[in-house]
Amino acid sequence: MSGKTMNTYDFDQCIYDGNCTLDFFRFCLRRQLGLIRYLPRQIWGLVQYALGFINRTVFKECFFCFLQGVQGLDDTLEAFWQQHFDRISPWYIARKRQNDLIISASPTFLLMPCCERLLVKQLIASRVNPATGAFTGENCYGAEKPKRLMEDLGIGAVGEFYSDSL
Repeated sequence: MSGKTMNTYDFDQCIYDGNCTLDFFRFCLRRQLGLIRYLPRQIWGLVQYALGFINRTVFKECFFCFLQGVQGLDDTLEAFWQQHFDRISPWYIARKRQNDLIISASPTFLLMPCCERLLVKQLIASRVNPATGAFTGENCYGAEKPKRLMEDLGIGAVGEFYSDSL
C-alpha cells in the first residue's frame, strides 16, 4: 500500500440503497423457489440469535445455508448485479476515486462483482464460503470492521470514512 490515504465506504445502507444480502436472498428465492426448503433452518437460527444462544456469525451461517442449493451461483450473481446495480447511490458514483475501499458485513463473493463494475480494487468483507454458507472468520460487523481494517491496511490508511453506523 502506498502512503496515500483512501476513502472508505460502508456498503449496505450507505452506498447501496438497502441490504444487498437480503436482496440477494429474495432474488435467489424468486429464481429458485426450491430454496424455501432452507427457511426452517434460517428461522431456527434467527430464534436462537434473538434469544442470545448464538452469536451473529453463527446466525448468519444459518442464514447463508441457502447457498448450498443455489444453482449456477456465478450466473446468479451476474444477473443479480445487472438488476440491482442501479441501487448504488449516485452521490457515491460522483465522488468515487480509484483507491476507494469498501468495507461490509456482506460476504466478499457477493460484493466482488459489484466492486469490479465500480472498478474498486479494495474490499474488506465477511469471508463466507459461497458453496456452503460457512464463515471462515468473524462476521465483518461492528467492532470486527476496524479490527479487519487495521489487520489488512494498518493505521493511517483511511482518509474519510462513510458509514451508516458508529
